[in-house]
Amino acid sequence: MSIAFMKMRPRFWMPLAALLVIGMLSPGFASATQTGDADDGNLFLSDHGTRVVAFSSEFGSGWEASNLTPSKADLKPENGIVRPLIWSSASNAPFPHWLLFEFPKRQWITHLVFDNHLADEADHPGISTRDIEVWVGDDPNTLRRAARFALARNQSDQAVRIEPVEARYFKLVVTSNYGHPWYTELNASRAYDDGSRPGSLEDALRSSGSVDLYGLYFDFGSARLRAESAQVLDEIVRYGKAHPEQSLVLEGHTDAVGDDKTNLVLSQERAASVKKALIEKGVPAGRIVSTGFGENKPVASNETHQGRASNRRVTLRVIAAEAKARPQAAKPGAALWSRITASDTCASACSAMESDGAIQMVGHEEDVAVRLSGEGV
Repeated sequence: MSIAFMKMRPRFWMPLAALLVIGMLSPGFASATQTGDADDGNLFLSDHGTRVVAFSSEFGSGWEASNLTPSKADLKPENGIVRPLIWSSASNAPFPHWLLFEFPKRQWITHLVFDNHLADEADHPGISTRDIEVWVGDDPNTLRRAARFALARNQSDQAVRIEPVEARYFKLVVTSNYGHPWYTELNASRAYDDGSRPGSLEDALRSSGSVDLYGLYFDFGSARLRAESAQVLDEIVRYGKAHPEQSLVLEGHTDAVGDDKTNLVLSQERAASVKKALIEKGVPAGRIVSTGFGENKPVASNETHQGRASNRRVTLRVIAAEAKARPQAAKPGAALWSRITASDTCASACSAMESDGAIQMVGHEEDVAVRLSGEGV
């Protein structure tokens, strides 16, 4: 933020007495395709006819709601900001804060990129947005909530891949900040469409035996599964009940940002969180295997925000009973061991033990999951 803007917005003018009184983003199962970070791909640019048509409040004097629909002229060629593009709530405005965007026509959205890095955080700690919801629809009076996220504090380029949604109106609802008592701010965000569309979990698994689940939501950098994931979890449960002969393999994946080991652990923990949720919904624990690959199995480039968001996912694979490997001859009473031929998703050979009809993954040096091959060894 420039000094000129700061001078136009005095904040701590209140007398000490007043200070003491106050005290203080249907499930989508399509595979993602790569989209670049070109400015003209940002659906929130005013050049496309997108505009903010209503809002709960704004501070004004440089912190207007209209800043969240900038033009190409407001952006540097490398997608940086030429001038501050920040919305702020009015002083002491109550939560929730909200901003309603209108597209010139119905628009598909698959990716969101939130910029929560604010120069004001230095002098006004806790002013950045924390919990934010995404509401969509074709009538501004009957919108539905599509997603909800907890943004990282004062951090830019927080990209998320959501279930593909098509809508004329898009509403951001801010339900909390990081503790500032009077103001909440958010930089101009971005929205993109990668061309993927909602599909059927049943059809996807029947077609390829696996599906990337982008309707499972976690807090940024966390394995905590958010309540908005219930719709996809319920669909997995329905699929599992309809196919009791199949086992489910959950694979966690991350982008390439950060430490390799940290990403691997996070991917494992996220897959385990999904497994736990499915067990709580009635899927037998013996039918589910969870594992993580970290950043080693990208489906898109890690050079773009949208690509990284697509790489952060949980993949569901199914192992059908008829696809089990033939066991080798074994001594009476011995466990039946079979070797699994690695599929295109396995980086190393694994083994499995067949016992009482259940498949258990064992000997996981790198904690990877595979599909059973029909070939004996």
